[in-house]
Amino acid sequence: AHYLFQSEDRTNDLGHYSLQCGRRNDALKLFLAWRQKGDEGWSKLIDAYMELADYVESKVSSHARLELVSPREWTNICFRYTSEIIDQNALNKELRKRLMQNGNFMVSKAMIDGMYIIRLVISNPEITTSSLDNFIEEVVRIGDEIEKELPHK
Repeated sequence: AHYLFQSEDRTNDLGHYSLQCGRRNDALKLFLAWRQKGDEGWSKLIDAYMELADYVESKVSSHARLELVSPREWTNICFRYTSEIIDQNALNKELRKRLMQNGNFMVSKAMIDGMYIIRLVISNPEITTSSLDNFIEEVVRIGDEIEKELPHK
């Protein structure tokens, strides 16, 4: 499409060399990161991510107010806050909105079998079990708060 490549901009445009055309070349970022960490560094980082994903999956599965919605794949944990008294999709949508507004945690969302879910992806080297504990506490605190505010079924 004509709008992808801009000729009047004099900055280095690596978009010509990427599949997305309008974005910087992602392969260069990967190459530089791999060069900095090396094979062993990446292996350790991925192992740490998987251990953290196991940890939070266990926390979600054992919590009375949370439900693991699908089996964990890789480092993605799909779950929701559960309630018997209000619409769960509305509750989880509002919960994610407040999490994002608070700015302490960044999570995505998805729909699985008509259920609005929170999707936590472990992909930050600064994440710790302590920060995941704080995340779970925040999710439950906000969920409890919303449950009191939203109209009951």
